[in-house]
Amino acid sequence: MKGWRGFSAIRITIKAQHKQGYAEPNDWSDPIPTGRPSEWFVVVTQRVWVE
Repeated sequence: MKGWRGFSAIRITIKAQHKQGYAEPNDWSDPIPTGRPSEWFVVVTQRVWVE
């Protein structure tokens, strides 16, 4: 199926960010299509507590 290579790149990037301590894998959204063929993006949400 066309587009699945993009998912591999997303997974690799998320794993690299996790290894660097940036974000947990579950902090990322599911892949969202951009409307262009084989192009996707994900969003990470982090909360910062300020006292």
